[in-house]
Amino acid sequence: MSTDFREGKTGTNAFCWPKETCGSCHLRTACFSEKQKAKRLQLRPNFAELQQLRERWKDQNVREEYRIRSQCERLVNQVTRHGARQARTWGLQAATLQCNLIVMRSNLGILARKLASLVDPPDNSKRDELPAAEDCASGAELLETAA
Repeated sequence: MSTDFREGKTGTNAFCWPKETCGSCHLRTACFSEKQKAKRLQLRPNFAELQQLRERWKDQNVREEYRIRSQCERLVNQVTRHGARQARTWGLQAATLQCNLIVMRSNLGILARKLASLVDPPDNSKRDELPAAEDCASGAELLETAA
């Protein structure tokens, strides 16, 4: 098998091989058109770096690190959306106060969601049912008992 390696001007690398090399491959018809005489596989300029990062991603410690990072990025995004990108007043103290209040509001929202998930949800199955007529007191009965 003769493979030709070509280094491009823009930093891309390419491997080229003749059509006859793939003669016994069952995917040959999907790879080659009738007009093609050779196959060319072009690699990105940062291919070696991507390979290293893919190998690194297989490590569970790296995945845990990114899980924590994604939580922090989510909080930064939320704080930015609620006004921390631009101060509403003049002065460092006022801007710091604004930022602290926004972060406090975001943290309270996170805490409220966490507490709500810990509490048993109320039984809403009976909420939509109407009580029977005999169980309801009429308005006159209510007024008599109140008096």
